[in-house]
Amino acid sequence: MNALYSFGPFTLDPSVLALFRDGEVVPLQPKAVETLIALVQRAGRIVSKEELLKAVWPETFVEEGNLTGNISALRKALGDDSENPTYIETVPRRGYRFRTAVGVRQKTATSAGEVGAGPSSVFQRRPALFIGLLLLILAAVGTLVYWRTGQRVIIDRSEVDSPADAAEVRRVVEDSQAFESLTLYTNPDAVTEAQFGKYWLPAETGGKEILTVKGTVQGLRNKRRRYGLESRIERFEFTYIKILAPGDRARAGTLERWYLPMYENGSRVSDVNAYLGPYLVDYTLKKWNGSWLIAETTTPRKANPKPQK
Repeated sequence: MNALYSFGPFTLDPSVLALFRDGEVVPLQPKAVETLIALVQRAGRIVSKEELLKAVWPETFVEEGNLTGNISALRKALGDDSENPTYIETVPRRGYRFRTAVGVRQKTATSAGEVGAGPSSVFQRRPALFIGLLLLILAAVGTLVYWRTGQRVIIDRSEVDSPADAAEVRRVVEDSQAFESLTLYTNPDAVTEAQFGKYWLPAETGGKEILTVKGTVQGLRNKRRRYGLESRIERFEFTYIKILAPGDRARAGTLERWYLPMYENGSRVSDVNAYLGPYLVDYTLKKWNGSWLIAETTTPRKANPKPQK
């Protein structure tokens, strides 16, 4: 990989798995950079999720959430907007497209000393940065362990490295939200008591979210309201997953956007906004009888203050 790719203020160097902006390294995980390389090398055309998964994880089976997490990290690093993208465009039900014109040039001995030649050029120009990083690494040896959880690197002794648990937490959170909004709330009159134990920790063992879900179901029943059958998830991305020591508690964060039209006595409630989000949600989970269950969900923190209509 001796080519350098340029777009906007950025230079991408596949040979060192690095992205530069105006000569400075943009901090990204290697798999996120590989995702960007795959998109940039196919600039202008739609790349399916399956093709990207094979390009970035050629011999490994991974969940699609890993790819969406990389896309989210890239958009943040590029300062991109998913609603009005400059660089990475989501093509619904088809994949992604890198929409910006890309310049390509060969990496030479001259360019090796320029922007985009690799991390060493940055350290040569800023030796204090290299020394500072080296001291931080040396100070951490023997006292901190690096764990990879979700889409980020953790340096925290309160966390444990358990990919299997992280995958199960991801599944429970995503499935529970679809079940809650697209099943329970679309037909609240048919909800049974047993259904509340499917994803939520019992109240007698410290579960708070189960009380919220039950309260919402009862409120919909009282007002003869329900979510429309056309309700859907428009966006659901994980921002982090943490398995906490000794391994029986977890936290997860998501970025969510929903379309949830409200009906009352069979008629659409026109003054209730059907679009919710995008907003950030934090989940707390506990392993109970061998299964991960949601104990609490925080009040959503707005990710975008603009009103959704």
